[in-house]
Amino acid sequence: MKRSISMLICGLLVATSVASATSVTALAAPKIDPYGVVQAELNFGREGVVQSPEVYNNSKITVLTEIEAGDYWLVKDVDFSEGLSKISLTARADSASVIEVRKDGVDGEVLGNIKIGSTNGEFKTFSAKMKNLEGKHTIAFVGVVGNASVDYWSAEKGETATEPDPTPVYGSIDPYTTVEAESCVNRKFAAEMTSGNTTYLAIRADGYAVASNVDFSKGVAALIVNSKATKAAILEVRIDAVDGELLSSVKVNPTEEFVERAVKVSQNLQGTHDLYFVAKMAGATVHFDSWKAMTAPVKPNPDPEEPIDDPEPVVTDKVNPYTTVEAEDATVMEKLDVKTADGRTYVERLRPRVTYVVKNVEFDGAEKIAITYKSDCSHVLEIHDGDTYGPRLAFLNIPCSDYEWTTVYLNFPDLHGTYDLYFVPKHGVIDFDSWSIIKDGQTPDPVDPTPVDPDPVDPDPVDPDPTPVDPDPQPVAEGLTTEYTLNNWGSGYQVSVKVTNNSSQKVETWAVKVNKNDVGIDASWNIKVSEEGNYYVITPVEWNSVIEPGSSVEFGFQGSSHVNDKIELFAEGEVKDEPQPVDPDPVDPEPVDPDPTPVDPDPTPVDPDPVVINDDLTLDYTINGQGYVTINMAVVNNSSSSVNSWTLRIKKSQITIDSSWCVKIATDGEYYVITPEAWNSQINAGGSAFFGIQGSGLTGNTIDYILQ
Repeated sequence: MKRSISMLICGLLVATSVASATSVTALAAPKIDPYGVVQAELNFGREGVVQSPEVYNNSKITVLTEIEAGDYWLVKDVDFSEGLSKISLTARADSASVIEVRKDGVDGEVLGNIKIGSTNGEFKTFSAKMKNLEGKHTIAFVGVVGNASVDYWSAEKGETATEPDPTPVYGSIDPYTTVEAESCVNRKFAAEMTSGNTTYLAIRADGYAVASNVDFSKGVAALIVNSKATKAAILEVRIDAVDGELLSSVKVNPTEEFVERAVKVSQNLQGTHDLYFVAKMAGATVHFDSWKAMTAPVKPNPDPEEPIDDPEPVVTDKVNPYTTVEAEDATVMEKLDVKTADGRTYVERLRPRVTYVVKNVEFDGAEKIAITYKSDCSHVLEIHDGDTYGPRLAFLNIPCSDYEWTTVYLNFPDLHGTYDLYFVPKHGVIDFDSWSIIKDGQTPDPVDPTPVDPDPVDPDPVDPDPTPVDPDPQPVAEGLTTEYTLNNWGSGYQVSVKVTNNSSQKVETWAVKVNKNDVGIDASWNIKVSEEGNYYVITPVEWNSVIEPGSSVEFGFQGSSHVNDKIELFAEGEVKDEPQPVDPDPVDPEPVDPDPTPVDPDPTPVDPDPVVINDDLTLDYTINGQGYVTINMAVVNNSSSSVNSWTLRIKKSQITIDSSWCVKIATDGEYYVITPEAWNSQINAGGSAFFGIQGSGLTGNTIDYILQ
């Protein structure tokens, strides 16, 4: 370590003497000898770097500190007369850091990356191989990752005086297999790093890595990028130049683990191109592990001799989707069990991160998909073609069935040809019995197991028939009012609606209109849905068409395309301003209202009620993400009898909740109060209610809560 010396002459000349420079002509620019010790404070310009004196091991030293991403210092006229093979830095850091060495300036060619590990407050020496360099050059030391302090540096001579390496000619890259990011030779502000068994590139803002000579002979429909970031960032993929045409943008989140994300591309790229992976968002560093291209599927496939490309067994039998397809007859199932109970064989717990594939499905048109299932919570299921990350064919919001077997009919694209269907669960859990496809004008197959349901309440077999009936039922029923709650979790949403009869007369049938500009309905329950101009027309099923005076009916729908904060939704004949004339009716327990006044002061003791904890209920949860988190939860009923309601309280000081699904969120003092929807308030013995929240501010891997 260098001890401080009194500065009697120009700091530049003193520093030069410390750097062991050979004969320096007065007032001439010094020639720096890199093969001895060069103090870090000997620099000819710096940005973001702080020069600081300190005492280390009882000696006074001067160091450069706070070297972070984008910071740099320059050393001019470094004489590499005997070549260059390695540079060593004596540095200190609290966490993994990287400093690039660049030739002839901050934007110059990268000679090498020096990786600095955590030193626990000590100065340690770290070395890295460098590209050979000869003659006098300016050297730039540029921070890429972390926060480091440097005391001094030195270079090792070149092993042999070799000729400069010719510009390498790279072979073409096959993008249809996984391509490691570190194979990108041309980089800017991108350093190769290793964590555990993973080697990746750390690319700071406005840095890039280039995959050269990528052979897109098969075209491209999507890219799969494996990455994470220090904070929310964008990784742009550009064609043939750092400012070239944008092929795709990848949103990269700050997660602990690397996350694979499939993204669409702007065009079906053909031929050989260079791909520039460019990090965006100031202050963020993208950790880029690997990427892969997905080809656009060709349907139908006329070349059966091509199965050589697929190492899996060739499936020759075609699947007819217009008859009931049993769930257990899938081509591929991983992490799933088949169970037989109640005279029915089904796939148990279809959920995220499992594999479920049905291959060689032959389509000749489609309008709806019928899915027979049971669940405790709503379920989001995507169907992709050819691969888990292949083109998405359908986005299905499957409503909760109160854990009763039921069949739901959901919109499905009009497909023709042979497809491999990958069922990709995104949210929730269902027991999956069977599925089938319904073509335009086709009546649902009566083989559908729904009629087995002992409850005639399940109206689904009627669902497809009422289409011609739907536009007609627009009866004007006086005294109806509507209210709704909206739960939006980003990729989809759910609307729960309540229609109340405030009149003194029984309503024999009813209709509700919903503005199509405010929502797009993909799935529904307890209703029939048709369209009329700019409105969805919602009418009842047989068992809930009558609303007694003072009573109400509830139903719901889900969607994923668009939703507004306020939804235009009204009942035909709804009394909007004064639904109260019915209140005097003795049926309405309004006379009791005067009594509650003395009760009103009592609610204060309700606050301590969180202490009344139901020991039969437990909360399971998983936390995903850092900073901004997604928490998937399940309230489990461990008792031998059903529970009719439950309440979960979470302190606001722990997390700021932005969105939720399958629950209602209210506030009470310092608590969020989480309560179920009407359809998941009852939990059967041994059953669970599944839901989730998203928000920011949570630190750690646990949450404090009160479950009642």
